[in-house]
Amino acid sequence: SKLINDLLDLQKLESGQMDYEFGTNCMKTLVEEAIESLNPLAESSEVKIEMTVSNADIFAHVDHSKFLQVLCNLLSNAIKFSPKGSAVEVTVSQNLGAAIVQVRDHGIGIPPNSRDKVFGKFSQIDSADDRNYEGSGLGLSIAEQIVTAHQGTIDYVSELKKGTTFTVAVPLA
Repeated sequence: SKLINDLLDLQKLESGQMDYEFGTNCMKTLVEEAIESLNPLAESSEVKIEMTVSNADIFAHVDHSKFLQVLCNLLSNAIKFSPKGSAVEVTVSQNLGAAIVQVRDHGIGIPPNSRDKVFGKFSQIDSADDRNYEGSGLGLSIAEQIVTAHQGTIDYVSELKKGTTFTVAVPLA
């Protein structure tokens, strides 16, 4: 059902028919919601989620459910690629008129020059038939399109065998 929902979202995004309900949202609250929904996955994966907020009053003009979808995708990926006993770190801050959310894992990392694959449709860095990590390869493509619709940016920095940090920036409310 997740694959079907992802395909439906992708179709709506690509046809410009995705409906957005933008409003003023507290970024801390959105991140807490995402963490709460993914705590069972984190616990079963033996990974902790740690949150740091520089200012509790960071508000952005976002669609609550769509931005929550982006956060959940980033967190679930970070959990999936993290070794047991490690922590996924989520930071909420603001800089130059933007609300910034960073999700950092200490997992396998992403090879250099892989941006097109990372944000591509139906692609994964580990695309072998016997890969260790499940997924449709649509989540980050959808996340990128949602963030772009919010007049924001999404990108990452990574080092092999040391981890990856995804950064999302959207305009402050």
